Amino acid sequence: MQPLVSIITVCYNAEKHLEQCMQSVLTQDYPNLEYILVDGKSTDGTLAIIQKIATQHPNVNYISETDKGIYDAMNKGIALAKGDIIACVNADDFLLDATIVKGAVALMQASNADVVHGNIVQQIELGGKQYRKNQTSNFANIMRNMELVQGTSYWRKEAIEKIGTFDISYKIVADYDYVLRGVKLGLNYVMSNDVWLVFRIGGISTTTCKSSKENMRLTKVHNTGTYWNYVKRYYTCIIKSFLKKRMKAQLQTPEYLYKKGWI
Repeated sequence: MQPLVSIITVCYNAEKHLEQCMQSVLTQDYPNLEYILVDGKSTDGTLAIIQKIATQHPNVNYISETDKGIYDAMNKGIALAKGDIIACVNADDFLLDATIVKGAVALMQASNADVVHGNIVQQIELGGKQYRKNQTSNFANIMRNMELVQGTSYWRKEAIEKIGTFDISYKIVADYDYVLRGVKLGLNYVMSNDVWLVFRIGGISTTTCKSSKENMRLTKVHNTGTYWNYVKRYYTCIIKSFLKKRMKAQLQTPEYLYKKGWI
């Protein structure tokens, strides 16, 4: 029998894109799949979407209650998961096609990996159109950058039990902390060169200033030797954010996106 795969989606006021995310999971060409949704007491139509789809799919389970942030919600989802393999897909993102879970399981079995992960396509929506750009990971650089996008990573349950829960004192980079804890334990990470996920970003003016600040702390905890690199990123980000606020109209144009490699 094929291993049970548990996919977790945490959400809060995610009605705009949640149904697309859910359908991308529920239409997977993999028969032994459990889907868990952890809603943070949304005040929009999120819960109604979950309830509607759950009535149509017996493998969908959900809870709706307040939490202490995204990583607290992920910990709740993992605690509920019964799968031999566990993955988290964010509510704004979606699996590229119906073969992703089957491919991830096959790679894990063939390579005897503890964790398998793939590449992503970034997507921006502007003026009713979609613009995309490939992003390729390089796990060899994991001590310098987070090179594993959460929505593409599939973990053996035994590996998760070794690492434990997400550290909710991190609000943005607890997933990076989690990966580095796995590296310290000697887990076997294996990467596919295929694209597994469409990663929707909030807009061209989105910045990573807060994540850079949290990474400054993380680099000290894990002794990555990149503390000053993130100090530089943090202050560079602040400057860029200041400039982007004054150039917003110019940056949010198709011409700018094409120039930066979006198609």
